[in-house]
Parts: sequence; C-alpha cells; structure tokens
Amino acid sequence: MDEAALIRFWEMEGLSEEQIGNMMSRDLVLWRAAQIARYSAVKRHFPEFMDYTMGDVFKRLKIPFTPGIRLKGFGDVKVKLVDPEKLSYIMPDGTEVKANQKIKDMGFKNIGDGGTPTSSNWFKRLFGFLGGNKFSKKSKNVIYQVDEKGSFMAKHLMYRPMHFTGPMDGSVIKIYHNYEKNGERLIGEIRSDGNIYGSPLPAIWTQKKLDDYIEEHKLTSKNANELIDFFTDDTGQGTTGMTLAAEKILDNIDDMDPGFSLHQKLEFIVSKEQLLRAFVRRVANQAEVTEAEKREMEVFDHLMTPDEAKIYTGVYAEMIKTNQTFTIKGESIGVLTANDKIHNYAAYPDQLMNFVRDPVLQQLFMEEVLPQITEKMKNVFRMSRGKVGEKISSFMDYLRRGPFNAIDNVNADMFELGLGKHPTGLGILETSIQTQGIRPALKLEKMAGMAEDIQADITDTISIDGASVSAKNATIVYSKYAEDPNTDARTNKEARMETLDTINAWLSDNPVWVFGYRVPTTHIHGAGIFRIESLHDNGDVVYLHPETIFRQLEGDGDGDHFYMVHLSDRFTTAYQEYYSRKSVQAKVKGLPLENFVDKDDIREYDFTKIEDVYELMSATMEGKKAIAEIAKTARIYGQFLDRNYQITMADGTKIVMIPPETVMKTDGMKPGSEHTMEEVLRIYSQAATDNAKFLLLRKWGYTREGLRKALFMQEDGQRLEPAQWAAVSPLIELHGRTSEIRRGESADGGVYNFTEQLLHSENYLLFTENRETVYRQLLESEPYLVRDMDGNILYAIQPEVEGITFNEGLSVQEEVIVLPARLYRDYALAGEDGSPFRLMGWNDQTGEDVSIYHMAHDEAVHFIQDDKYDVMEVLSEKGLNAGWAYAENMGNAFYNMWENFRRQELTPGFLGWTTNEDMINFAEKWDKRFRELSLPAQQVATYRFLEGIYRGTGKIRFIKQLPPTSGRATGITLLEPDITKKYLDKYNEVLDDPENRSNPRVRAKTDFVEFEIEAIKKNCK
Repeated sequence: MDEAALIRFWEMEGLSEEQIGNMMSRDLVLWRAAQIARYSAVKRHFPEFMDYTMGDVFKRLKIPFTPGIRLKGFGDVKVKLVDPEKLSYIMPDGTEVKANQKIKDMGFKNIGDGGTPTSSNWFKRLFGFLGGNKFSKKSKNVIYQVDEKGSFMAKHLMYRPMHFTGPMDGSVIKIYHNYEKNGERLIGEIRSDGNIYGSPLPAIWTQKKLDDYIEEHKLTSKNANELIDFFTDDTGQGTTGMTLAAEKILDNIDDMDPGFSLHQKLEFIVSKEQLLRAFVRRVANQAEVTEAEKREMEVFDHLMTPDEAKIYTGVYAEMIKTNQTFTIKGESIGVLTANDKIHNYAAYPDQLMNFVRDPVLQQLFMEEVLPQITEKMKNVFRMSRGKVGEKISSFMDYLRRGPFNAIDNVNADMFELGLGKHPTGLGILETSIQTQGIRPALKLEKMAGMAEDIQADITDTISIDGASVSAKNATIVYSKYAEDPNTDARTNKEARMETLDTINAWLSDNPVWVFGYRVPTTHIHGAGIFRIESLHDNGDVVYLHPETIFRQLEGDGDGDHFYMVHLSDRFTTAYQEYYSRKSVQAKVKGLPLENFVDKDDIREYDFTKIEDVYELMSATMEGKKAIAEIAKTARIYGQFLDRNYQITMADGTKIVMIPPETVMKTDGMKPGSEHTMEEVLRIYSQAATDNAKFLLLRKWGYTREGLRKALFMQEDGQRLEPAQWAAVSPLIELHGRTSEIRRGESADGGVYNFTEQLLHSENYLLFTENRETVYRQLLESEPYLVRDMDGNILYAIQPEVEGITFNEGLSVQEEVIVLPARLYRDYALAGEDGSPFRLMGWNDQTGEDVSIYHMAHDEAVHFIQDDKYDVMEVLSEKGLNAGWAYAENMGNAFYNMWENFRRQELTPGFLGWTTNEDMINFAEKWDKRFRELSLPAQQVATYRFLEGIYRGTGKIRFIKQLPPTSGRATGITLLEPDITKKYLDKYNEVLDDPENRSNPRVRAKTDFVEFEIEAIKKNCK
C-alpha cells in the first residue's frame, strides 16, 4: 500500500495529523484497508459525520436503516425548520405560549420535543396513498435525504396540532419566531381546518422596520379614533385584536380602571410612546402592511425543530435561520406506524405495583382487577370442555379475522373442519391459546380505557392532572355521556353523533377520570389519576400539560404512549386519596440526568480511534441490557418489600431490606448528593435508557449484582458481606422468575406455549406455598460462585442460614402469575399431560404404547367405514386405482418431507405451510393433483390415507399428522373434507371421554370395509 498516497487521502478528507496517525497506527495492509472501508461506509450514508460527536453518529446512523414503508411516488412535502428557543404560539386571545418552557426540576425544555405539527392535508395524502388509515392523525416515521443540498435526517411523530373549531371557528393559532422581540417573524398559523399556513419566506420585523412603519403611517400622532380606523376595516374586523392587544399592554398597570372602554384605553396608550410602540407591534399584523404576506400564505406540511430534524446540513442548515419553506422528497419518508384501529383498551400498569404498598389499593386490585383476569383465563380452560372442536374452531376463526397474524389459512381451515385436539394442530393450538389468551391476561391487557401518543398542550388550557383525548378512542367518554339521564343519547353510537362542543360542554360539568401512565413506569408518579377535560378530532393523540410529560412521566412527543385505564368509582377515589397524601406528593420530583454529568468527565470519542468505537458500542449494548435488568430489579425489590423478608445467618446477623424512603448518600453518582433508594432505582433506569448519551452506568460502575446487593443491609446498617449476599441470591432468583412468567417467555427469549406457562406458574405457586422449603432447597443445591470482573470463578460460598421470616400471603404480582396454575388445578382431568389440550401420548413417535390418540384414531377410522357403501355405487376401477395411487404417493412424500426436516434438525413450525418453501411447494403440488381426481377417487384417497399407507418401514396404522385439508372452495385440500370432518368429530369425541383416558385401548387388528371393486380384483388373482 502506498503510504504517502494514503496520507494524502486522509488529508483530503480533512483529518488532523493525530487522526491520520490513528487510522494508520497498525502497519498492516488489511487493517488499514478496513479503516478506509468503515470510514467510507459511514460517509456514504452520513457525509458530514466527522463534524458530529460519535454518540450522535451512532444514534443518527440508525435512521437510514430503520425498517419502514417507503413512500415511493408520494410527491414532495413542504417543511419549515424553527428554533424552539425562539418559537411561540399565540392564541386567538393574545396569550403567548412559549415552546421553550422552564419545567420544575428539569430546566428549560422544548415542550414539543419529538413531535412534528403536521397539516391535515398531509394526512389525507398519506392515507390516500396507503389506502386506509383515514381516521388517525399521527404517523411515527423517519426521514432520510442526502443530496447535493446536504443531509437531512429526522426521527419523530408527525401529528395534527391542536386547532380551534366550533365557536372558535375561523380563529387561528399564530406561530412566531422571536415574538415581540427584535427580528420577529410570523412563521405561520394553525387554522381551523387543521392545516398550517405560512409564507414561503416570512418577513422579519426588526426595530428599524417597526420604526419605519410607525413613521410612515404617522401613528404617534394619531388619536384613539384614528388608531381604531387604521387597524380595522369597514366591517369592524380587527376590533377584537385591538381589544386584546390593549388589555395585554395595560395588564401590568395597577391604577387602570378595569371598566375602561377600548377608546379610553387607547387614549391612555397614545399618550405614552413606549406603550404605543408595544401596541402597534401587537396589532401590526392585521394592518395593510402584512396583508400581502397573508395572501402569500400557503399550506406547508411539517413544522420541525432540531429535536425532530436530528441532522440538517448544507442548505438545510440555512433554513432554520430564515424559516423558509423547503421541500423533501416523499420517498425520503419511511413510515413506521400508522393504523386505524380503535385503541379503546389499555393494560393495568403492572410496573406501578413495584412501588405501591398501600393495602387498600392492593385489596381493591384483588377485588376488581383480578376477577377480570380470572374470567379471561377461565374462558381458555372452558374451551377444553364440552364441544371442543366447535369452540376451538370459533377461536381460530377469531384469530383468522383479527389483526393478529397468528394463524394462516391452511391451519384455520383445518380447525374449521374440526381438527380440535388432534396432534396435527397441537403446536398452533397451544401457542395461540397462550399468546392470544393467557399472556394478555397475565399482562393485564384489554381493560376499558384508551391508548394514545403523547403531545404537549400548546394552548396552556390543560391542567397538570388533565388530558385532552381524541374522540376516535374515547369510548369510555361517550359511554358515560350515554349513561347520563340528562342527555338525549342512550347508546354509545347516539353519543358519538353529538358535536365535540356538546360533549366538551358536558365534560366541563361531569368529570370522567382515568388512571393514566407511561411505560416504563419507573416511580410512583409515573402514573396518576387524570381528568379527561376535552375531546378533539386529532385521532390517536393525547394532549398533556408539559410538566406532566417531562417531570412526571419522563417522556416526550416522539411516539411515547399514554395509557388510560377506566377504573370503578371507588378504585378511582382510593387512588385520588392516595396521590393526595403529603408523603406521596412529596415524591413528585424531576430527576434530570444532566444533574449527574460533570462537564469535566464528558468523554469526546474519536471515530478514528478504533478503541473508542468499541467502547461506545459496548456502552450502547450495556445500556440496552441494563434497561431490562433494572426494571426486573425494581420488580423484585417491590415484592421483597411486600413480603418483608428477613434472613438470619448462623452467627445471628440479620439481613433486611433498605426501605424505599431511606435517604442515602450517593457520592458515587454525584459528589455530595443524597437520594432515597426508590429514587436511586429511578435514576439508574433513566441512565440505562440514555447510556449511550451520558455513559453514566460505566462511570458509576454499574453491575446487575451490585445494584441488587445495594438494596439490602445488615440490621445495624452495615453493607452485606459476600456470604450474606450468597444467602439472599436464591430469593432474588426465585422472585426474578415472576417477570418471565408474566411475559410468558424465558430469560433467553424462548416464548412459552400453554403447557410451559402452566408448568412455570405451578412451580412458582409451589414456592409461595412453601417459601422457606423451596428457598433452602435452592440454597443447598449448589454453592454461590464469586467471580471477578471477567467472569472467572474466584471461590465458592455455601452460606449458613439459621432462619428466614416473611409476611404470609402473596404480593399482587404473585397473585397474577400463579392464577393459571390455580385454575388448572380446578380444571385438570385424568390423562392430561400438563395442559387440558395435551393428553398423555401426544409425543409418542413410535406407537409402541397404546395412548388415547391411538384409540381415537382407531375408533374414528372405523366409524367412517359405513359411508364407503355410498362411494361404491359410483366408484369405477379407474377411480379406485387413481385414489390408491394418489394416497400412496402423496402420503409417502408427506412423511418423507417430515423425515428430511428431522434429519436436517429443522422445525418449520405450524406456520410452515405459509413460510417454508418445501411445505408450500408440497401443498401446492398435491392440492393440484387432488383436484384433478374425480370425487369418488378423492374419497378413496382419503380413506386410504386415513386407514394407513404402506412405506418401506411397514404400514402406518395410527395417523399422527394430517396434510392440509379444507372445506372451502378456495382452500388448499389434500383430503376429501366431508370424510375428514366426520373422522375428526369422532376423533375428538373419543379424546374427551374420561373413561377412554383412564383406559385407552385399540382393536387387535383393523376391520375395514373393502370397496367392492377391490374385493373382486383380489378374488380374480
């Protein structure tokens, strides 16, 4: 490699001498080539990346690779870029709402952070282009455009902004840059049609321009009447604006008589030049001088700040200085989320239970929420009793019709025929029941309420404990309205026919409360009781007070969801009483991570140093891993507090929990700082989320074990010794399983089926019934291994525990996860193998032992024999031979395919009929062959297959796997559906007979009816 040429290359790229040295630090051709490759790869997608911090590069480089629906052929979109520190929204009454607001404890925040106000017309275009989604007024997406103008990258939530309708129709929200300051610009206005209008290049109001305007129109010499005449038209338009402006100007003058007329106020204003100047500045935009600019106003699509437009270089960087409208290609947009589904359900906030210790609230959960979960789970167990085939068929049809993508048509068609508990569908049955029935119940989902995306209130009209929600999802509001005997509506449908003004007027007198929260819920005030103060027509968006968003929920407008659950009146009242307590109110506190960052500690990473790249990559991955670890730690901590565990060591030392309100010195986080234990967990959770930005976890020396160990102490306040921590660890492990059981998946990511869910739930139930016994078994099963930072074992500890005490009973979270096991104890019948849908012998591949499945097949295949006589009446020898040949060939190909999968250690799964190429080709090939047969031949083929075909290893007598079969004209079918349905009905009838389960039996040999032609052929030989 030509070293001089390489140096010149790096110099041309603008690298410093030190950076060139980094890129050439190893005298290896391949290594240096690799540096060129990684540099060039990043530059191709982000040409100016060397001008940014490496943390920003890591975050923004994800934008061009974010999976989404690319809007190819969509057409250009119009954008304005504004500085949030200079941005103001002016209400029709003249109230100014600054975009950059000081949030208590948090400093200044752009209240619209992450959200892009977007015109109504853009949503009409988008949803027309996508062919649906016409009710939603939000779209999570990314924008990536790199061209000759520069680089433009955005990641945000587009939403239709708040706008005035009804009595305020025609009023606008004005958008200003540097409002009432030198360099003021009218950027645009949000009008009642939901569109944002603005001049392509807004005019600037400088001090000189104002002086010239006043001088040109000789305003300082005008009296009150002349001012009114100048700033209004012949119809009086403009009077309201003058009145509001005069009120604002005189607002701070104490001696002003509140009963003064507009004329009297103006007489006072014209007598004071400074007041006159301020007045003129406020009303100048309704004078002739700005009419030309207003006429130029046109709809533009998006109003962005740098919090949404993450990267803007070259020409795009100039746009924020001028607020000029510019265009972005539609194909540069990648839509991430957009749907029209009604979001009128929400989950109860499981994570909040990590922090709520109130016995009244816990008891109310047991009385009101747990019964709902219980009923949902009972519905699953009921499906295994009675007319099982019909119930399962209805369930699968529900999945086929729903937006779940949980079942394909091949499997759904087979269940429609009555597949029921047949082993063919066992995999999809158990998985579907688990994922669509049990797991949603465990996660407390589908409670009455709503879920919408957060945006800040720009009208300054919503209370801190208030919310303005979209009519689209406000089923609970309309239901409450219909329940009110003082309204004309009697149904939800009738209520929805009322105007928003009517509903909002009703809401002002009739409080509707919801239990609202954001996920993750990292502290007690991550949730609260909110009053729905109004409805609006911006579908899927909820507007909240900025302080609620940033200080309480720790969220922003970049697609954060706000979940709202409608609770009973007594549950709502109990939560209101709880949150009104002084001890709970005292915990409302913002904890910005910036407070923990020492500017001297900020590390500047250099892309040319490969070690820096590795370190930042590691920190990013550490943060992602820590998010789940810390959430799990908070859950364990909450359950430990509920049970109040105390462990006594053999030497008499007691190990106790550190109470959540305990104030601790946290010098390791920030010198001189103090925080409660619950605040420490909250701060760690935030630090994990933003670890790539602040790198605090590494600075604090975070480890999962270290944080968990810090939750405990010796009774005298001393830290735990290694042997004492070894005594606590088994309990940590046991309680750590609760989050896995709730999610329905193991720590390594394996998703449970129904049987596995019941097993894990049962094991945990056994622990709650025998806590000390199970704890000691785990404690004694293997020693605790002490490891170094690299994971190497240093030594083992076998702790000696004298005793353990705890509160009897279960925590709320434990009650939820043991519910499947409790119910199965009531529903379990003889012959089941861990699930009401999985019977003994389900996995018997050899058939050596007689199982209920063998008996079911034996009885079912004999049950269908009599129908052969009807087939004989129309059966020809050609049909017989064709049916036999098809059954033999298809059957052998079918079994060979599964054998090949086994040898290759492949498990296509139950969705293989739509995802696995071999299975798809098999189904299409034999479906075509089957349709070529006459009906009698199809019937012969079906009998032949079910009765068992011959293979090299002998006759297959007991069929455990059926090929695709459908009763629908358009379905894929390899067997005759009517015969198959009759076979399956009998099969499931036998499976569900208790006597058969206790004593399964089969005939010593088959006794099938022979087709007449078949018998004649035999006798002729």
